[in-house]
Amino acid sequence: MRYILSALSLLNLAISLVQPATAQTRAAPNISSAPVFVKPKPIDADAPLIEQQRPEILDLDIPAAKRADLSTCRADATYQLNDVVKTCWPLLQTAKLFTRLDFAAYETKESLRRGRKDMAENKTKALALATELVSLIGEPEFPLEHYYLMKSYETKGHLHKALGEFEMALEAVDKRIALLIDMPVYDMEFHLAFAQHNRSQYLLELGRRTEARQNFEAAFPLLFTASGYKNGWPISNHSETIIIDALRSGDEDYALEAVNRYLTATKNMEKGMQFGLIDHIDLKLYILAGRGDVEEVIALIDQRNAQNAGRYSLCPDSGRYFPYVLAPLHKNPKIADKLSAMKCSAKSLAKVDDAAVKGIFDYDGTTQLLPPRSEP
Repeated sequence: MRYILSALSLLNLAISLVQPATAQTRAAPNISSAPVFVKPKPIDADAPLIEQQRPEILDLDIPAAKRADLSTCRADATYQLNDVVKTCWPLLQTAKLFTRLDFAAYETKESLRRGRKDMAENKTKALALATELVSLIGEPEFPLEHYYLMKSYETKGHLHKALGEFEMALEAVDKRIALLIDMPVYDMEFHLAFAQHNRSQYLLELGRRTEARQNFEAAFPLLFTASGYKNGWPISNHSETIIIDALRSGDEDYALEAVNRYLTATKNMEKGMQFGLIDHIDLKLYILAGRGDVEEVIALIDQRNAQNAGRYSLCPDSGRYFPYVLAPLHKNPKIADKLSAMKCSAKSLAKVDDAAVKGIFDYDGTTQLLPPRSEP
């Protein structure tokens, strides 16, 4: 019994010693101190942009002992890039070089925009990096090497476009498309749809309208493939580019045919996948209003409103085309009543008057559509 009492006494003593510590812990939890503030190094405004921002990828490395491990290099999804470049030595080298190319191309375009004297030097550097990247990859062994090779031609094409060198931009985009047709990356069609749009843009800049339209006809079926739900975005932009060019050239019949084709194609798509639907309706309104088709315009406005119901303002002040496309008819009593019911603001209606005289401008200030014809 004496031993039992001694054991109980020791247990009570232990509990009495622990309880104050526990109470103290609850009353004042052990919170780690805040990290010490480290003042960032000053940025050298004269240093290249890539050094000012210093992308993390430039400082990544893989230990020499692990560089022979290519087990992750076979990844074929672009969303895996950030992880793959950290473990695949060949792709890390490719990613670093592409990052340098991307920054050099941006610096070149900025030099051009700002009229800086280093534009020619930056252009030479960017094109040299593009050539170096093609040489580094050689014959692509891994799917994502195909992707980076394609991106190098994309960057080169955009750079030539910015410099007004559309023949060279076209040459670059043709190489990009040739790669994309058989590229072993899961979202190849999505990139192909964007590339085909760029190709038509370059052809139009070169005055090769017939070829641009043929290119669009060839690209349009991408809207109906298994990836069509993603391709709708670039195909919509492509369609709009071709339609606007047709309208600027006075070919309304082709423009209306192209608009109707796109509207028909998207009619049964899910709402979230109907990319550019409203813009195409607005382009059709531009054509019909110019022809003075009041009843057809009213029916199309009703269709537009049904698409927008519950999601957007029916008549936003910052709209791209609407209600400005109604300039030839906006003073017609039926159209005026429709715009009033849609709560178009005085600001929007004032812009309609401007559009009748000056045309419709894009967000960057360039003329998007010529002044609509006046109502007969």
